[in-house]
Amino acid sequence: MTTIRDRLGLFGIIDRYLLREILLAGLAIVVVLLAMVISYRLARYLNQAASGLLAQDVIWLLLGLQAVRFLVILIPLAALLAIMLTLGRLYRDSEMAALQACGLQPRHLYRPLLLFTLPLAGLLAWMTLDLVPRAITLHEQVSERAREQAELTLLTPGQFRVVMQGQHVIYIGALSEDNLQLRDVFVRSLTADGQVITTARRGRQRIDTQENSRYLILEDGFRYEQNSEGYNTLHFETLTLRLETFQRDFEIRRHEARPTRELLASDEPALRAELQQRLSAPLALVLLTLLAPLLAHSNPREGRYGRVVLALLIYGVYVNMLTVGQNWLERERLPLALGLWWIHALMAGLVLTLMLQHHTPTWLLKLTRRRA
Repeated sequence: MTTIRDRLGLFGIIDRYLLREILLAGLAIVVVLLAMVISYRLARYLNQAASGLLAQDVIWLLLGLQAVRFLVILIPLAALLAIMLTLGRLYRDSEMAALQACGLQPRHLYRPLLLFTLPLAGLLAWMTLDLVPRAITLHEQVSERAREQAELTLLTPGQFRVVMQGQHVIYIGALSEDNLQLRDVFVRSLTADGQVITTARRGRQRIDTQENSRYLILEDGFRYEQNSEGYNTLHFETLTLRLETFQRDFEIRRHEARPTRELLASDEPALRAELQQRLSAPLALVLLTLLAPLLAHSNPREGRYGRVVLALLIYGVYVNMLTVGQNWLERERLPLALGLWWIHALMAGLVLTLMLQHHTPTWLLKLTRRRA
């Protein structure tokens, strides 16, 4: 009886140790991956703000909303890598062999892993079913308001503004009281034949959301075109100049922002596919957690990152299959009853196969080989 208590106490210490190591590693991986993704988004937002396509005061809010969306993708990957790195270090340093000598079996590792995964899967389910659609909706609303605000602040009276990488230099003398009309506009444009000077008494801006372009509409002005003999002068009543062609910062499909209750009540293939994609995140987290100890099992002298690369390859194939399966569901190439469950079934089959290979008792293997 004392031996059982000692073992239970030892297992409790090991559980706390593994939980602490996995949590610290997972947190570090999430921070690093999120910083990489957010830094790319930050560069795009700053570029758009410098071009006058986005108001600067909403950049950090947009980054926070984007981070919520990316966390749903990064958390399963971070959990997989954290478990792989933690257990891989134990195998490489022969600590796992010492723990097994104390009575710890490989199957006992799943207890702290499930204590780590199940609450995280619940948090991930809440995020993907409720928080992420709200974040996407708010992101689009804030982005639209920021673009409208940037449209008014792109051109400042009394200052020269360079757009389209120096193709146009714009100067305006004043703004109307409602800040919508431009007064005394000067534009210098570079063309293949030389430079063109355009002046106008009035002007305004227009954004074409379908073409993702910004236009400057000038009224009552003159256009001076350079040629070999000098300049040609042209008077115009209305002239349209394209100032910028931009990409929307984050293209989304409308059903990604739909509340989950609407997806549950709909029979539309695209909405049903989106619902199954949302349910896939917590399920994938659980399956990857069950897979990680099996892939982390290695010999002390084995390479350090070989199995991590294999885990990343399996994760990449798994995620890409989910994306392809969602597209097939939207195009009705797969029955809704089958959905994305067949992809999870394949992953579960891989996990079960590796479990039977690693955790089958030795006497059963010998008996099977003897009968064979």
